[in-house]
Amino acid sequence: MVLTSVSDRELYGSSIVPKSQGRILETFVLDESRLDHGVLGSGEDPVILEEILSIISNGSFPPPGKREQLSSGQRRQLRDAMLLHAHSRERRDFSVTNDKRGFVRGDRRAELEELLGTRIFTATEFRAFCGTLPLA
Repeated sequence: MVLTSVSDRELYGSSIVPKSQGRILETFVLDESRLDHGVLGSGEDPVILEEILSIISNGSFPPPGKREQLSSGQRRQLRDAMLLHAHSRERRDFSVTNDKRGFVRGDRRAELEELLGTRIFTATEFRAFCGTLPLA
């Protein structure tokens, strides 16, 4: 398991200490990413991030150029999109989240999984999935 830099940043200053061996760096987003926590993306990365934002916000996220005053909820959606995008960019097989509203509700999970090639589980679903795997 690997922590993404978006999650790492969100945990900074909290009592939660990540036990991950490594971390996935987020694709750099201007005015959001810390310089030491982001990587430059490919030409298609902004397009993919916009598609993720459209799916998780049900098309209501402000378009580029109109994001100077994001609400706290919109900022969380942006970070959620950055986190999921980082998983996909690094070709991670799974993303585990309990945010059903953003990632699972309706057709969102199917749309995101098709777009990204990363399976999305809630923690309960992931535990059940792990229980089906053969022991080595």
